Formats: sequence, structure tokens, C-alpha cells
Amino acid sequence: MPWTELAPMLGQLNLATQFNLLLFLAACNAFYFIEEMSAIRPVPVYAIVAPTDTVDPGEVMRGTNIYYRTLFDSGDAGIALNELKNENLSSGYWFGITAEKWFEETLVNYVQTYCSSKDIADRARSLYQTQSHMSPRKSVGALKRGLHREHKEFVEKYFQKCFQTNVIPANVTRFAALRKRVDITVKNILSTHRFRH
Repeated sequence: MPWTELAPMLGQLNLATQFNLLLFLAACNAFYFIEEMSAIRPVPVYAIVAPTDTVDPGEVMRGTNIYYRTLFDSGDAGIALNELKNENLSSGYWFGITAEKWFEETLVNYVQTYCSSKDIADRARSLYQTQSHMSPRKSVGALKRGLHREHKEFVEKYFQKCFQTNVIPANVTRFAALRKRVDITVKNILSTHRFRH
């Protein structure tokens, strides 16, 4: 089954578990499931643990045992993941990430890479050129202002989408610190010279 088919099914389980689904994949290159996580749709799992490369069955079994034994003994998925990461694999390594960490890294990276004043000007010119001739056309300046306005609001927009706060209102409180931290980081980036001029 391709990841694209599995992800929506897991998303339903994640919703049913109130955003608490841990995905532990013991398969070759399972790390690539991360490509199914997107800021423009709900995140399918709360956390993922997977090997990054081809795996040896014995190593995967040992890693699985270490992870779950530590998880059940400690009751802490973070401790279990750190213990697992200490396990060497013949090829690659054990990867693990929570939806929180993924969201923060993705949004901050997006802002740093695509939201400078030059990036916005380039995108506005591109949008201007691709506008339909039939609809009322917006000027490059209006498109730039719209993109700047969107960037000021997009943390909240993507936070609501990824963490499904409309369906799981408790996630607003549960992930409030994350939302505040990302909001502050993004505002700080957007206030620097490269992003203001």
C-alpha cells in the first residue's frame, strides 16, 4: 500500500484518538512517510518513528523491543525515542518526530526560504502574469500587499488546519505553547531587514 493511501486512513485513527496516534514503522525507508505530512491538510499522525534506510529484520525487531519496553517502563515517548536513537543500524538510522516539531521546523523554514521581500515581489509578478484576462486583474502592488497580509496570518491558518482545532478544540490549549512560539519566531523573522524592504 502506498503512503498516499495509508495516510488518510491513519488520519481517521489520529482523529479518533484525539490526536494521539503514534506511527511506528518497521520497514525499509519508512522515514519517507514524512512526505505525507503537509501544512495545508491535517497531520495524519501525532508522531512517527521509522528507519531511514534499508533495514535488517533482526535490527528492526531489536529496535522495536527497545522502543516499546522503554515506552511502557517510562510512560514517556521522548525517552523511548532517545533510547532507540542510540541503537545503531547497519544502514541509516532511527528517525522520530512529533507533529509539533515537524510543524515548527516546516513553517519557520518556509518563512526563511520563501517570504523575503524579494521572494514576495517575484511571486506577485508571477501571479500578475498568470491572472485570467477575463476576471478583474489585480496590480502587482495589490498582489504583494495580499501576500504580506497572508504571511501575517498564516501561522494561525496552518495551525488550525494541521492540528484540526475545529474538530478537536482541546488542541488549541494542548498546543498553545507551540503556536505562540512559532508565531513569535515568524514575526521576528518577518521584522528583519531582508523581509521588510
